[in-house]
Amino acid sequence: MRRIIGAVALAGLLMAGTGAAGAHPEPAGTFGCRMAATKLGSHIEVTFRVRSSDPGHAWRVRLWDGAARFADRTRTADAEGRLRVVASTRNRGGRDDIVGVGRDLITGGRCRVELSI
Repeated sequence: MRRIIGAVALAGLLMAGTGAAGAHPEPAGTFGCRMAATKLGSHIEVTFRVRSSDPGHAWRVRLWDGAARFADRTRTADAEGRLRVVASTRNRGGRDDIVGVGRDLITGGRCRVELSI
């Protein structure tokens, strides 16, 4: 059985408060982050996306399942300001709490997205 869940975080200079439930953006530039997870038997595939970043900006993306970090990647935003990190973690049975944090290495802009699956 496949189960997909997603969460979204948005950040911008004029944004007040937090984005969607579980999102903790820190304003610095204008960008949007989202994360989706799919259970695929013994593992969970997680996709973390950044949209509307400045083209060419490098981002460091880290993903955790509970206290265990399972991805630490650096990606560069394409000409449209998008980037994507896909990684897998073990399906521990029961509820998995996934946290994704992205940081623009040039501006310092950050976003955090949390989801449970």
